[in-house]
Amino acid sequence: MESNPLTIASTGPSGRWLRAWARLALGVAAIVALYYFGFLDIRALAPLRHAPLTIAAAGGLILATLPIATWRWAIILRAQSLAVPLLPLLRVICISTFIGQVSFGPTSADAVRAIYAWRLLRRARGRIAVSILADRALGMFSLLAVTATTMMLRWGRVREVPELRLLAISLMVCLVGAVIACAALLATPSLLRLNLPRLHQYPRLQRLSEQIHDVLLAFRTRPGALGAALCLSLVIHILTITGFLLTAQSLAVGDVTLLDVAVAAPLAMVANILPFTPGGLGVGEAAFAQICRWLAPAAALPAPYASIFFAFRAISLVMIIPGAIAFVMHQHASRQGEEESYFTNKSRAAGPILSSKSSAER
Repeated sequence: MESNPLTIASTGPSGRWLRAWARLALGVAAIVALYYFGFLDIRALAPLRHAPLTIAAAGGLILATLPIATWRWAIILRAQSLAVPLLPLLRVICISTFIGQVSFGPTSADAVRAIYAWRLLRRARGRIAVSILADRALGMFSLLAVTATTMMLRWGRVREVPELRLLAISLMVCLVGAVIACAALLATPSLLRLNLPRLHQYPRLQRLSEQIHDVLLAFRTRPGALGAALCLSLVIHILTITGFLLTAQSLAVGDVTLLDVAVAAPLAMVANILPFTPGGLGVGEAAFAQICRWLAPAAALPAPYASIFFAFRAISLVMIIPGAIAFVMHQHASRQGEEESYFTNKSRAAGPILSSKSSAER
């Protein structure tokens, strides 16, 4: 049986808590700064009080992404000959999504995913790590593809703003480069194998490269699995952006159109991944507000566009409550299991003594 992949940093719990509180303070400071400079206005959220159906619809779309994300990860795991039942995998996705929202984004979420998946399988930690890496790469690629599509639909305005034009060109270069690299590796995975001997001085990197090579071979022999996982990724982001558009339509902040929001939302979600604050708090709002101001007509007055992203974040936090419940229940079950294991081991150790004592008495 393999050892637990979780490695505790040597800095100690006090150092980790200090960094956590510092990042939380940075996130709160970013929100306060956005409010102070007029990018965020809590009063702009008032229309949501009279739009419960909009909140329910947006929340339902966000919630629907969890089973789809579970399905996508299950496809990637099965491509590596790791079969995990969907219900336990859904629980892992809910827990990791909750951790990612209240902690430091996808990095924390992926670490939690790896730990809980290893607890389910008790083996193949390398393949689990590579499956998470592949899952994250497909998710990021599809998010960038959706972003590029919306920017092309709004190209008339994008090309007029130098910053947006640079973003669009950079995005297209990244997408084309990713497609060429993936096509080359899938067509000739032996290219990666040829470079493995050069990594003998770095055994962990060599093992990771070998596992990536195996994943590429698996996807090459199962192209349908790769296509299905990519399609599910696109569906996830389309549902998320649709929920975002429903929220924006209900708030009606500023002079941007829904297409402008569809351009700004995925770009802000990419910025929201940066692990500067818990869940990207304040980072996503700032990026969204700035992009909306670039997209707004030149004569438009400044508006608190960050309020839209903030409202969407609040709805998302409500929708990850199942993840919080699953996390608490799993922690409680783990503690009970540890206690039962402890008392069982103690009773087993005491058993021979008690039996010999009773026989002596007899």
